[in-house]
Amino acid sequence: MNEKVICYNREIEKLFLAWISKGELGTINHNADGFIKDGIINPHIWFQSECRPLFLLKEAYNGNGSKDSWDLCEWIRSDVERVGKISTWMTISLWAKGIINTNAEALYHLPNEIEQRRLGIFCLDNIAVVNLRKSGGQKASDHEILKQYVAFDKSELSHEIILIQPTVIICGGTFRYIKDIFGKSLIWLGDNPYIILNDVAIPVLDYYHPACRFPKVMKYYGLIGMYQQMLLENKKIQVRRSTQFKTLKICYN
Repeated sequence: MNEKVICYNREIEKLFLAWISKGELGTINHNADGFIKDGIINPHIWFQSECRPLFLLKEAYNGNGSKDSWDLCEWIRSDVERVGKISTWMTISLWAKGIINTNAEALYHLPNEIEQRRLGIFCLDNIAVVNLRKSGGQKASDHEILKQYVAFDKSELSHEIILIQPTVIICGGTFRYIKDIFGKSLIWLGDNPYIILNDVAIPVLDYYHPACRFPKVMKYYGLIGMYQQMLLENKKIQVRRSTQFKTLKICYN
């Protein structure tokens, strides 16, 4: 496990260094506009986990209007009290707990308010976050501008996600950009989209941004229910493949 962590930390830093210094295109200038690193929050926990949810979000931004560069993962690890007061991160933590503890047979129910306060944001240690726009981010996203960043950075974005090695990707209002990044690596199995990473089909959930203004209960069960349905469909596909294989063996016998 330590080797995986060391390898990830080394390779992600190499990627970010090249990313920041890749030059500029039009109004995009990562070096001048404050590059915000992201990725795996806690690699030591991540690489020991069977379920590894990656949240693909739009953009991070400097709330004070500065163009300073900083590390999102380091901020989450080091400023738990402040992060815990931000509803977006509390929502992501609850979603992560639901996904990690849900399988095809049982859906993990939303904890009550008392339990939510007790849990806090501890499940952020089990996630990874990738923002499509790494510099010059704003509080409100502009689709045309975001599309330019994705086009400019699609090679680096796909490389980052490959290094992270997720088992499921949750798109927070970002699914429309998936094909731009992964091209033919985006496939459909039944009704569900997957991305082929290192010869493995990784499920992709097309969902709302965690900051959307739907009620908490609706947002939670909408996502976790979608995830469980995907698991059930995937199980049916595996059963069909297994049955076909057995039939094939019988024919050859």
